[in-house]
Amino acid sequence: MSDKLNITGSNVYSYNITPTGFTASQPGSKNLLVQNLPLNSNEEEWKSEDKRREIAAEYVYSKNLMLLKQAQAKAKERVRALYELAMNEPLEIDGVKWDARKESIQELFMVQLVMQHNNMPITFNDALNNPHTFPAPEPKPGVPVPLVPVLNNIALSVMPKIALKNKLYADIYGMTDIDAINKFNPVSQFNLSGIDSLSIGRKEKQLII
Repeated sequence: MSDKLNITGSNVYSYNITPTGFTASQPGSKNLLVQNLPLNSNEEEWKSEDKRREIAAEYVYSKNLMLLKQAQAKAKERVRALYELAMNEPLEIDGVKWDARKESIQELFMVQLVMQHNNMPITFNDALNNPHTFPAPEPKPGVPVPLVPVLNNIALSVMPKIALKNKLYADIYGMTDIDAINKFNPVSQFNLSGIDSLSIGRKEKQLII
């Protein structure tokens, strides 16, 4: 069928038609499926080699589709691990290092909102837990709560990382070669120093939060 994916790779299943059914296996594997009894058909249909070929092709495609999905899931874990590492990199603003995670934005925005509501000075703690006090931002038309500039900068630093993660996820879903997916480990795109793709591959489960 035209809507099927062209799944490739060194571990994909293939089939061979036999006089009584079909066999299916992966390259170099000792696990050989021998199908001699009617599968998804009646005995009369099973006698047709074309029908057995159709069934074998469908069976092998479903097996390969599962291999593809498993490879894509592991590749997404690697991307997620890199994303989390990138998110934990502090952001330096005017010589001060700030936590620049999504959670940081939510926490700091809540602090700003509560302090403004109670006419208190807006005080944020940086990545080293040192306090910094900021004046309330000037009201802007159509903006209920304008962000303190440092909070706005943190938010702007997070957005490209989220966009990159989502793009890489989409790239993974667009790949159908399992070998290429297994090698997919875009360390350089996250600008992480001292990280190599092999270490991410080994430790991805521990890095996922």
